[in-house]
Amino acid sequence: MFEDRLTISAEQQKLISNATRIQILHLLKDEALTAKQIATKLNKTAGSVHYHVQILYDGGLLELVETKEKRGIIEKYYKAKAAHFYIEESGTEGTNTGSHIVSHLFLTPEELQQLTWEVTQVLLRWENKTARQSNSEEEYAISCRIKKQ
Repeated sequence: MFEDRLTISAEQQKLISNATRIQILHLLKDEALTAKQIATKLNKTAGSVHYHVQILYDGGLLELVETKEKRGIIEKYYKAKAAHFYIEESGTEGTNTGSHIVSHLFLTPEELQQLTWEVTQVLLRWENKTARQSNSEEEYAISCRIKKQ
């Protein structure tokens, strides 16, 4: 069952710390595909994609939705459980202190520049929107780090 957002463990976060796996998850959010079909769409080798699909499946981030036998070969169709993941961080005594949002992307230098500009604009918009202070608001620290792997 596909969810827009899925809370994951720190161990599962390690599994998605790979741009190819993020690409696979995004492909599988809309349709169920086999590892071979994914490889074709991503222009990668079937063996490499099968490895990453197995890691994601074993980690609970993909579900096997269908198996078909075709010319004596079992085709396994996978679907992503989500495309956006949050790592819940707990504070003392189980209080929630926030969410950790992570993604890995393949970007050109121009796309990196555009992404950086867009993230900056979002933060500036929220800074302007929340410039007022009231007693009902709580302070949150927002951090965004873009790092080349």
